[in-house]
Amino acid sequence: MLNNILLFLVQFVIVGPITSQIDARLKQAQAPAALVASVNSCVNAALPDLAKRIASQPSQGISLAAEIWLQGGGFEGAILKAAPECAPLLQAAKPFYRGTGSSS
Repeated sequence: MLNNILLFLVQFVIVGPITSQIDARLKQAQAPAALVASVNSCVNAALPDLAKRIASQPSQGISLAAEIWLQGGGFEGAILKAAPECAPLLQAAKPFYRGTGSSS
């Protein structure tokens, strides 16, 4: 039960805001829908591992949540901390969320 509550909180406070920022920034940059979906899937797939890390080090979760909520648009670092295995997808998306991608 405690694990389910922790998963919900991590989803609501960390993963939800990250994926929301990804969607907004990449859609605004006209990134391919498949890329947006892949990045979001990767971040969501990292949820159980992220919850385990936060359970063992609550200070990591607090600092990550604060970074996401206080920084607003600076989601790249937060994603890498929350889901380091998503780095290759994040690298592919970088031209779009940095405003240098093309819609072709």
